[in-house]
Amino acid sequence: MEWSVLVETRAPEPVDDDRVLEQLGDLADALAHFEAAVGGDGRGWDVRLIVRTGDGLHAATEAVEAGYEAVLASAKSVGLPIWPVIRTEAVEQNIFHAQLEISNLPDFLGTTEVTELLGVSRQRLHQLRASGRFPDPAYEMAATPLWIRSTIDTFLAGWDRSPGRPNLIKWSQGLAADWWAYEEHKNDDASKGRQYPHQQDTIVHELVRRLGAPEHAATVIGIPIDQVLESLARPGLS
Repeated sequence: MEWSVLVETRAPEPVDDDRVLEQLGDLADALAHFEAAVGGDGRGWDVRLIVRTGDGLHAATEAVEAGYEAVLASAKSVGLPIWPVIRTEAVEQNIFHAQLEISNLPDFLGTTEVTELLGVSRQRLHQLRASGRFPDPAYEMAATPLWIRSTIDTFLAGWDRSPGRPNLIKWSQGLAADWWAYEEHKNDDASKGRQYPHQQDTIVHELVRRLGAPEHAATVIGIPIDQVLESLARPGLS
């Protein structure tokens, strides 16, 4: 069996980096037949190397012991300080490489996850993309675009939402109340010819402006205006 074995040390007190770095280069040469990767500085050093053992219940323990002995002997031979070992581990080589591949994959988000993270609708996300203000996805899949999570986090941190957006519902409820008052009294003798401040055309225009949605004759973000106003006028919204 092939094992990826790690031996990690920690210095009791930091020492000169330059001298340790030179010795670590010599250690890498000494362990070249183990395909070793060596790193560290004056605060500690570590080695990951490939160890081969037979099968069996104690194969992992044998791999750790063999790796530790090889590292210790080589460290002594190049004059590297033998500091206390703080960690050893043995992972089957194929499993180790599989874990590396998984850990190197970025965290991807689809349309649903992005809209939830931003707190916007799919239509609003489409508008942001069309405006050029939103980052391009890393991949365009058949089912959904895919963005890298860190890209969306960066956009969100610097996103300047339009003024008044947090109070949009309350603002829209006021418009809705005006509209319903207009609808209720528009045929009264006393109201004939009276211009209410927020009639339907005005409400549509303002909602379009505030929401940044495409303006259509009788709809806002694809919803009939009467349905928008009805939902906004329901008690309990805030």
